[in-house]
Amino acid sequence: MLIRPTLSALFALLVYASCNATLYAHFSWLSVDQKDGQPVVKLHFSEAAHVAGANIPEKVGESKLLVWDAAGLKETVATELLETDDGVSREGELPRNIACSVQGTCTYGIYHSFLLTYYPKAIYIKNRSEMPAVARASNQKFDIVPSWHEYGLEITTLWDGKPQAGVTLSVIGPDEEEKQLETNAKGRVLITDVAPGLYGFRAHYVAPDSGGEFEGKSYDEEQHFATLTLRIPEDDTASADGSQIVIPNPIASFGAATSDGYLYVYGGHTGRAHSHSRQNLSPHFIRIPLDGENDWETLPMQTHLQGLALVAHGKHLYRVGGLNARNDIDDEADLYSVKDFARYDPVQGTWEALPDMPTPRSSHDAVVVGDKLFVVGGWALEGDSSDGDWHDTALEFDLSADEPKWKVIENVPFERRALAAATLDGKVYVLCGLNSFAEVSQEVNVYDPETEKWTTGPDFPGEGMHGFGVSAWGEGSDLLATGLDGLVYRLASDQQHWEKMTKLDQGRFFHRLLPAGDGKFAMVGGASMSGHINRVDFFQLR
Repeated sequence: MLIRPTLSALFALLVYASCNATLYAHFSWLSVDQKDGQPVVKLHFSEAAHVAGANIPEKVGESKLLVWDAAGLKETVATELLETDDGVSREGELPRNIACSVQGTCTYGIYHSFLLTYYPKAIYIKNRSEMPAVARASNQKFDIVPSWHEYGLEITTLWDGKPQAGVTLSVIGPDEEEKQLETNAKGRVLITDVAPGLYGFRAHYVAPDSGGEFEGKSYDEEQHFATLTLRIPEDDTASADGSQIVIPNPIASFGAATSDGYLYVYGGHTGRAHSHSRQNLSPHFIRIPLDGENDWETLPMQTHLQGLALVAHGKHLYRVGGLNARNDIDDEADLYSVKDFARYDPVQGTWEALPDMPTPRSSHDAVVVGDKLFVVGGWALEGDSSDGDWHDTALEFDLSADEPKWKVIENVPFERRALAAATLDGKVYVLCGLNSFAEVSQEVNVYDPETEKWTTGPDFPGEGMHGFGVSAWGEGSDLLATGLDGLVYRLASDQQHWEKMTKLDQGRFFHRLLPAGDGKFAMVGGASMSGHINRVDFFQLR
């Protein structure tokens, strides 16, 4: 690969002559701005993201613009020519006012002796935690990908999906001063002291041994320019009134628990729905005080997982099973359920391995009754995202035993995953889920550890998708559950029907419903039909 380490070569590129004959290097840029309260994408041709557009060459103006949003939806954006005193651009409204990336590709043609191609991209986010879901372009040959790092903003340059070392990256931040950085061996650069405002990035790649012909004319090499604009919002860890906490990345199918005044979140699925890869597994094990007065604290992470269970008991947290992806984002899904079982000590900040489950399990749930941990539902995947071995057993583990081991509960009357488990009156309640016939179930099953018998409870209210990926919590005399319709239900005292308690602002599934103290509950992360959620919302029952 041929690298151009300075800007000197850039000025041999397509040149625009202004009326006073001064020469400038121009590039194709996309940006997203607000107009009449709606996000508008703009395609312009200028020196930098911060500079107004010059006249757009015809081929640049014909760039096809695609939007990928946080819900995983792809659409084409129609643009119209806009002429102002600042120059000429093309403008169009985004289809939805949610986090997204807009990307385009333009093969300009042969300029001097090389074939010139532009790859403009813009990322639109309302808060910082939305970025991981939309950071990477889809099928973009040359891409600039931002991600949050412990010490700032990390930028990766990808060619054909692979990181490129030694690439010179031009960066212009809100201060409008241009800096030149070079990617490391992993194709990354780190930008510290990140301030809110508009950032523009530009990268240059010369394809090796790339001479050929284009439209009947020969050229010596292919030169590629990727640009990215990203407007970084103000930091937004928690709302001013403490009614909301923002998670570092939108996640679903994660493990979460509350203990000793803290909320703990482990792993989970990020990005677009149904996209499974190493890159779609959240790399975070974090905690934050439930009062939201301090920021998230990074804890020691073990295996990156989704579809796991995390429960609190005594002074410890217990992580049970989950799903690991071995494939890259553009490859076929290669998914494996795990049988890992481990205990975390928050005081020491250390993990301790416990006896593995008898078989791998993911998309299950777990609950503690007394000193015993129960694991219900789920399936085992081994290299395939669609066909799994559905579990028709449950598991029991005595956390107080000196030499504990797993007990297999054989007489389980269901095969379901994406379900919820909770405890009430010393029993295990198993709610809803997807059965092995791919049908969403509203069924409630009840297990009594004393008699080792199963009974049925009243079906959970709702229909359609409302029983898929629900979450539940039982404590004292209350058993609460909620799903995609946003209604919070409580099992009535006669345990024969469900009572509607409150309606939340947003329904969700594959989230976690957890106690937050003094009759307060937390709705953590999850997904909606608009995409993954990056918030912890609180509601009060008494």
